[in-house]
Amino acid sequence: MLKPIDYVDKGTDYSASDFTKPDYQLWISKRKDVYKNQEQEEVFNASFVGSLIHQNSESVNEVNVIKEFSTIKKINNYTIGGTIDRLEVDSKNGQMTICDLKSGGHFPMLQKYKKEEVKEWITQLSVYRWLTKDLFKIESIGKIYVFVLGYQKNKDNMPPTWTRTLELDTNIEKLIINKINIAESDVEPKVDCESWRCGYCDYRTYCQTRKNKPKGFS
Repeated sequence: MLKPIDYVDKGTDYSASDFTKPDYQLWISKRKDVYKNQEQEEVFNASFVGSLIHQNSESVNEVNVIKEFSTIKKINNYTIGGTIDRLEVDSKNGQMTICDLKSGGHFPMLQKYKKEEVKEWITQLSVYRWLTKDLFKIESIGKIYVFVLGYQKNKDNMPPTWTRTLELDTNIEKLIINKINIAESDVEPKVDCESWRCGYCDYRTYCQTRKNKPKGFS
C-alpha cells in the first residue's frame, strides 16, 4: 500500500527550509502559542505525492550518491537541522554536489520556471552547504530536480520534469542570523509575502493578512 514518508522531528530550533520563508511567514510560524496544526481533509494531496517521489528516489540504488543525509549545527545557542535529499559525489575529486527533489502544482512551478523565482531554493541549498561544509568537500553549486504535479501543456513550454543548477550563497550565515533575530523578536515584522502564495501557505488559516486574527494574537 502506498503511504507517505513519516516526518522525523530532529528536535531543532530551526530547519533549513525555515530560512526560505518570508520574514512574516517565519515569524508567524514561531508563534506556537497561537498556531495549531489544522487537520488536512485531502487524502491524496501534493505533499502525499511529493513524499512518494522521495520514497521512490530513495529505493533506487545509485553509485556515488548519498541519500537523505541529516545533520545538525548550532549558531548563537540555536540548533539548526537539515536533511539533504541527495549528495552527488564526483568520483574523481570527491567533491559533493547538494541536490534537492521538488514537487509542486503547475502554477507555482511555472512561476519558478518562467520567471526563475528560485531565491528560496538557493537559500535552502546554501543552508545545507553551511551545515555540511565542515564535514565534506562541498561544491558551490547545487541542483534542483523538479516534478510538476497536475502538469498541463502551456505556451511557456515548461516540461513535466526539469532540472535547475544554482549558484549557492557562500555567505549564508549572515542571512541565517538575521532570520533568527526576526523570528525570535516580539516585534511583528512587515508583511513581505507575495500575495499569490497565500493559497499555498501552511499558515493561511489564521494569518492576519487574511483577516483571520485568532483570540490572544498580539
